[in-house]
Amino acid sequence: MSVPPCDRRGTSPPDTDDNLLDLYRRELMPLNPFVVVPPTINAAGLAETKPFLMAAIKTVASFRSLRSMRAQTYYLMKHLSDHILIRSERSLDLLQGLIVIISWYQYHCFIHAQLSNLVGLATSLISDMGLTRPKYIPGQFDPNGPKAHTADEKRAFAGVWFNSSVVSIGFGRIDSLRFSKYLQQCLRDLEDANEEETDIDLVHLVRIQYLTDRINSLKEMDRADSILDNTPLHLMSKTTYINSYQTEINQIQERLPLRLKMNKIFMTNLYTATLRLYEPPDGNKIPSLAEPQSTDTSSSALEDIYQSRNALLAWFEHWLSVSVSSYYRQTLSTCTQLIYAISMLGRYAKFINSKALKKGPGVTSLGVGANNSQRETALFVEPQRSSTSGLTSPATTIAESPSSVEKEPCPFVPKRADEWSNPRIPDAVASLQERLDKEPGLEIDVTRILSTLRTRVQQVGGLMQQAAVPEESKDSNLWVTSALKILMIQEKLEYWANSVLQKTASLSLNDRPGDQAPDQFYQNGANQYNQDMVDFGSSMAFQWTGDLMHSTENFGWLNDYGDWNIQQ
Repeated sequence: MSVPPCDRRGTSPPDTDDNLLDLYRRELMPLNPFVVVPPTINAAGLAETKPFLMAAIKTVASFRSLRSMRAQTYYLMKHLSDHILIRSERSLDLLQGLIVIISWYQYHCFIHAQLSNLVGLATSLISDMGLTRPKYIPGQFDPNGPKAHTADEKRAFAGVWFNSSVVSIGFGRIDSLRFSKYLQQCLRDLEDANEEETDIDLVHLVRIQYLTDRINSLKEMDRADSILDNTPLHLMSKTTYINSYQTEINQIQERLPLRLKMNKIFMTNLYTATLRLYEPPDGNKIPSLAEPQSTDTSSSALEDIYQSRNALLAWFEHWLSVSVSSYYRQTLSTCTQLIYAISMLGRYAKFINSKALKKGPGVTSLGVGANNSQRETALFVEPQRSSTSGLTSPATTIAESPSSVEKEPCPFVPKRADEWSNPRIPDAVASLQERLDKEPGLEIDVTRILSTLRTRVQQVGGLMQQAAVPEESKDSNLWVTSALKILMIQEKLEYWANSVLQKTASLSLNDRPGDQAPDQFYQNGANQYNQDMVDFGSSMAFQWTGDLMHSTENFGWLNDYGDWNIQQ
């Protein structure tokens, strides 16, 4: 389906080139250690030596004018297509600019999404430039031969691998690059040379992502029952793999420098790796868990559910201690982790927590935001008035209870068909919950967590509007829209809980329809359950494919609701 051309009528960048470069160095570069700009280079010098990189930095740093950011992105795409596809240009300038664009792509226009294409271009560039292998042949010495790759080239190679892994895991549309021996050598070289402080951050960030990548591959194999017999997973127990990865997580954490252990954003990566290791079971496993004679409700399976609960609580306890003022500058990687965690919380609530969704306060309260008692008053001060970005550290007001958050009506939620005319799904879930109700401490105060998160997301959206140029002060943005989508999730979960309670109230758990064999009954139940979990945040005619509770392959989360009508 064709889409209208991208709106490129945006204004010029909201600040001077030097101010935008300064913002990148101080606020963005620590989060993206793959592209380093030394403090000795000013904007004019960078524009002369690496014009595309400077243009990309100006684009991602233009937070005060999202219209300008999107317009600049349009011209960056034109430049890439002309210089790479038409002129066959290969340069570190183009490669570093690509990495910067991809790293903050969540702010760009997803109706014209090019994320997979950009990652593919970056992958092709590092291959064509010879960055994926040594320049020299080991064992041979030629004083006139090519020198080893520079530190910037090694960082760029690591950055392309990192982003390919993030997009592969987060969106499920491409395969990540192979984690080669030469990439490992590049990491060791950067760690040993330690030219920049952020090089240590880069090394640990890539190693954590590599661990996350392998954990995700394990989960994918676990879900692909048809190929288990042909994989190493079949030869070793799942517990063995989990214990091995948990040991690796512990070792990585022990080796981190103290400043990284104190860096909440960086540590989010480790919490996400842990959550992926212990993620709640997906919808396909609900029927087997609900079987009266199921062995899946053994002590081992029950321990897995407790591990999922603990990983979810730890993730949100950590994330809700992060200052709201830092949300706006987070990379695509961090945004996909947030979406994944919300999806896993929703999945857990679906089959464990339906009753708790109706109880309100008093259910395993999460002590979130203990140090965040004050409301943010400014996102950043205009660079013309201050040499700093002016980010303030006091954080948001926490919703004290689900009832304290007013639920405004949402005009974007479509009318739904009566998907509960078939009583099978609430029957299966209720059967499972009846067993799990006997186990203490499984419930999570999902409503409180989502309400608190929505309050914080609303706040950062409002702060971005306050900091925007005057003509954009009322424009929507990523965070305003995300708050709306979290509200949709809350409504969907409560709808699910109501349906389960209403239907099971009139049904006996042993009174199942007798016109199907048990296996067929549960298979149909799984299909209906998965269908219900699809598209928590969709509206109008926008259709999400796949299971939202399983992955974040859908761009709708990162797009404003004006673009949700587009069929993918």
